[in-house]
Amino acid sequence: DPTGGTNPNAQSVQWGPQVWPFSRLTMLEHRAVAAGSTMTLFVRVHNPRSHGADQIFIDGVWMRLDQNAPVVATATSVPPRATAVPATPIPPSRPSVTAKQVRKNFLTK
Repeated sequence: DPTGGTNPNAQSVQWGPQVWPFSRLTMLEHRAVAAGSTMTLFVRVHNPRSHGADQIFIDGVWMRLDQNAPVVATATSVPPRATAVPATPIPPSRPSVTAKQVRKNFLTK
């Protein structure tokens, strides 16, 4: 899992090809690029038909850094800045225009 997850059923998991040999297998490879600072490697073994003596052995599993892979910068979150909230103006206790002024302006037009 390139995201470093712990669920092998997650959508982010990239499985390599399925191989069904009837004898010894020497090496499988799969390439993936980490999405962050950690990756998780899962190994899946499926033996649907057992005849009583079937066994599966895994000799080694490892990850190695590919020096040729491009380095991709990851976005870092910028902490939000405290912004001043503008103060709501307090309405005057008395109306700024009186009813007499409104009548006077209305009648003169």
